[in-house]
Amino acid sequence: MNYRIKRGEQEFGPYSLAELKQYLGEGRIVPTDLALSEGMEAWTPVSQVIGDVGLAQAAPALVGPSGAFATGASPGLPAVPPPPGLHWALILLLAVVTCGIFSLVWMFIQANWARKIDRQNKSMLLFVVYLVAALGAGFVGGVVGALGMEAGALQGVELVTGIVNLAAIVCLFIGYFKIKGSMEDAFGGPPLHLRMSGVMTFFFNVFYIQYHFTRINELYTKGMAPMGTGN
Repeated sequence: MNYRIKRGEQEFGPYSLAELKQYLGEGRIVPTDLALSEGMEAWTPVSQVIGDVGLAQAAPALVGPSGAFATGASPGLPAVPPPPGLHWALILLLAVVTCGIFSLVWMFIQANWARKIDRQNKSMLLFVVYLVAALGAGFVGGVVGALGMEAGALQGVELVTGIVNLAAIVCLFIGYFKIKGSMEDAFGGPPLHLRMSGVMTFFFNVFYIQYHFTRINELYTKGMAPMGTGN
């Protein structure tokens, strides 16, 4: 028989009776939390469901800003805010409708979350550098073209703007891989064992990252079993 656990307005699980005993002993579930199974008519304190399991009571787990258990969210998950929950397919649709503008906005939202789980993450800075450099190179190229400079000078400017654009694109992709690295650092251990494909990150970046955001969010929301190691 499986049980759902309720603390305040948040629900977690379902967990087996053996898991309830284990999490009670680890302090992730406390005796005052409420439990409910299919055969029960009302929420009942865990202490009454489990009874005397002979386990030392650990310190109560705190509820984090995400509503998940701060000592591991759904048992075993890192105590970090869950990622932005918009589905990757909707982001793709909005990106198409806005001619790519929405995906640019969303990559900053992803970078902001990456910085929350990893203070050393520099993806936000890299994305800012990319945007400023790309816009600056485009503006300079447009002004130079409007001025009608001589061919030699024009070629020199085009070379410089081309180098700047290339550097901007490099910063962009390094930023994506910084997010990937922070995600794998946070969720690469048990129970998630998250591993992301470098090829998929390179070609699908924002959408591929959001795909894994969605999978992670499902675990925080439902308290499900660990996800697999696939890409």
